[in-house]
Amino acid sequence: MNSNSSGSSGSPLSLSSHLRDSSDALSRPTWLFNSQVDFILDAFGLFADELLLSAAECARQANSYWHTLGENGQQRTKRFDSMVQARFTWNGNIRSALTRALGDLRAYSFKPEKNELVPPSWPPIRSRSYSLFIPND
Repeated sequence: MNSNSSGSSGSPLSLSSHLRDSSDALSRPTWLFNSQVDFILDAFGLFADELLLSAAECARQANSYWHTLGENGQQRTKRFDSMVQARFTWNGNIRSALTRALGDLRAYSFKPEKNELVPPSWPPIRSRSYSLFIPND
């Protein structure tokens, strides 16, 4: 069996075992996590490369993207700035949501005799902003 540079066998079992056994949320493959974030940003229409520029730089390029943002420079700049802010905000929200979701999945256990994932017997503990998921005693 071939080994990759990290020393693991590279099999799906070793990857899933690593992810399951690690309590560190950063143990997930970075490229995969970033691809998921980028996909969601793209679905929201916020993944355009132009949004990494300033409004002035985008206006100087005067490409088709810039012209779709409004009738004139003022409208385009306003729309552009709101999209940059939305991209920044949603990027953080998406990363947070994916991290929580992956953490919840790691709490499940696999029962091979039934070939099913079994949820944990306790609900996930979340911050106060997610009090819906905190049990009432």
